[in-house]
Amino acid sequence: MISGELFTQRIYEAIEDKIFFSNISGSPALVVRELPKEIVPGKVLFDGIMLFDGEEGIEDDIQQMHSFTKDGVVVNLEDYYTDNGAFEDDGWDSFLEGLERLMTLDEFIQFSKKGADGEDFPYLIDENGHADIPAGTMYIKEEAFLNCSKLISVTIPDSVREIRNLAFGGCTNLSSIDIPLKVRLIESEAFSGCKSLASAVISSSGSLLIRDRAFAGCTSLTDVVFKNNPLKVIAKNAFEGCPCEEEVKKY
Repeated sequence: MISGELFTQRIYEAIEDKIFFSNISGSPALVVRELPKEIVPGKVLFDGIMLFDGEEGIEDDIQQMHSFTKDGVVVNLEDYYTDNGAFEDDGWDSFLEGLERLMTLDEFIQFSKKGADGEDFPYLIDENGHADIPAGTMYIKEEAFLNCSKLISVTIPDSVREIRNLAFGGCTNLSSIDIPLKVRLIESEAFSGCKSLASAVISSSGSLLIRDRAFAGCTSLTDVVFKNNPLKVIAKNAFEGCPCEEEVKKY
């Protein structure tokens, strides 16, 4: 059994150069890529990004943050403490081993560049082809997953208001989409060419604008459900070339 003082010291050593996130409102990968070349470890940068340089001051803070393991799994550090019994003697080693598995800044940058076919995508895609858009994201950027054949499924958080041009254009293996309550705008060609997309559940309430060719060329799209009957403005060619095109026009 190690002493509390040694445990604290080992925490500092384990998280040196690791990267932590808190309340990210956009893509962590994009925020990290925009960091200046000269950064100050141990400081919160931009939208809740923190690097640690081994100096005191973060032991309690990291419980309120999250990070990524080296294989890209998101870790909530508060749960990590609890799950590993880190405040009990028999949990200290497990917790320290967990911290060692976290990504450094350089590792995160390299990981975030792993898209489909070597392309660079702003959101992380796991080995099962799934992407989780970070909670707090207000919009999904233009061409975010453009022509990403690796993407099979995606979770869009309730915070999203807009899905911008070609955000998912050409994602030929995306099979379904669930658009959350607060989305007010689906931009032109946002899902165009998603040939495997078979169903779209649109939970928007209030007003919703679906622009030109938003779902054009989704040749498998047979099922579109507007769950909350929003006040809709749908461009005439928004579903051009889809099996559901005529049915959608009845809404």
